[in-house]
Amino acid sequence: MRLPRISLRWLYCLYSFDYPLRCKVGISKNVEQRRATIAAELSRATGNSVNVRVAMMAPFFFAETWEHKIHRWLKFCRTESMPRHSGQTEWFWTWHLNFIGGAVAGCAMWWQGQPVEAAYIVCCALLPVPVVHAAIVLAVFLTEIAAVFGTIYLLSLWLL
Repeated sequence: MRLPRISLRWLYCLYSFDYPLRCKVGISKNVEQRRATIAAELSRATGNSVNVRVAMMAPFFFAETWEHKIHRWLKFCRTESMPRHSGQTEWFWTWHLNFIGGAVAGCAMWWQGQPVEAAYIVCCALLPVPVVHAAIVLAVFLTEIAAVFGTIYLLSLWLL
């Protein structure tokens, strides 16, 4: 078993209105520079100006490990429809998970006695922003923070 490599890097979720219903999950030491590089590469590949935006980014000690896990989790919604550029295989369709997120939110609203229309869930699926993908990055960030601080706390109890 290979131990994860510790290095502080950012895990990010990017998207572009030029490529609707798709997002990119990756790691970088400098997210803004990586975002600009991807935008430039996509612009060059298509001949059109492409604007890439950050949906979520968070610092991680084990960014590479989390990136591999997220890519494995999202394998079912990977897209092959992106122009050729570095990081081309790290793009995912967002409508799958946005639909599921909308359905879960709709069920929660229904459980609380709020009226829920089917159109609400369809609209969630068609959101141009990768809400659930960004939430996944946030969730693994909180998981890593809890694990790191939990380990520090347990070590402090053990050493004292």
